[in-house]
Amino acid sequence: MDFSSPPPQTVSPPANEGLIPTYQVKRHPIALFFHLFFKTSALLVYLLLGIFYDQFIVQFVTVMLLIGCDFWTVKNVTGRLLVGLRWWNIIKEDGSSEWKFESVQNRDALSDFEVFVFWLALAVNIILWVLLAIVALIKLNPHWLIICIIATVLTFTNIVGYIKCIRDAKSRIKTMAAQYIANQVVEDVQNKL
Repeated sequence: MDFSSPPPQTVSPPANEGLIPTYQVKRHPIALFFHLFFKTSALLVYLLLGIFYDQFIVQFVTVMLLIGCDFWTVKNVTGRLLVGLRWWNIIKEDGSSEWKFESVQNRDALSDFEVFVFWLALAVNIILWVLLAIVALIKLNPHWLIICIIATVLTFTNIVGYIKCIRDAKSRIKTMAAQYIANQVVEDVQNKL
């Protein structure tokens, strides 16, 4: 019987199994910057410009311009570059609305970090504008409430557009897979005949 202590064992760190996200390098740093810049600027101007400048019209116009730039940038630039999605809405002559969607074919080409920041910024942005709207409502300040409502509606519109775009991309993938399987079955049947 050997009562000596067993040899020390080395413990290797566990493999990354998705618990800690690993992110690729940023591929579109300028787009990422502007995705965050307009959101942050609009919120900061909304919160802080009143301290330095008490003209509501100037504050209103500045915040509206920043919110508009954010909406346009997210819809037309950062959505396409950061998450590979693009949407637009066409109003037909009869007044009906038709949504159009585009999505990148190779999702592996996207940076996980940029996708994460894109969705996180949209979620945080809408939450903050809703909270600011509640504060404006409690303070009975309709001027500021209008700004918050417009910002919330525009951010919500982008979120809905991108969610519909994701659903459209998934349904197209399912359709393509079903067509591929059907073509394979037809080829197998023809080869056996």
